[in-house]
Amino acid sequence: MPEDLASQIPLTKEVLKGFGIPFFENEEYEADDLLATLAKKGEKMDLRIEILTADKDALQTVSSSICVLRPRKGITDIRRFDEKEVKKQYGVSPSQIPDFLALVGDTSD
Repeated sequence: MPEDLASQIPLTKEVLKGFGIPFFENEEYEADDLLATLAKKGEKMDLRIEILTADKDALQTVSSSICVLRPRKGITDIRRFDEKEVKKQYGVSPSQIPDFLALVGDTSD
């Protein structure tokens, strides 16, 4: 991680705490794995989940109650992926995304 970014992490944590926004971190897991785990837990609680990420790997978590918001240009042009949109864009179901990306390659990581 670039030092300029790493130096901002403690400040970001303090801002989140100040606003009462929970955050999660774990050195053993990647952020996308934590997002997927939290999304699935929320789904079991009958919550509607929206994940904002440019990482295509997150598309495998899409379900009837989880959607992924992917920025296209900056942060103002965002595409919403539900099950139908994943199938329309990639021709596979969300559960097939890992295999699809393994075959075609994924530059979003």
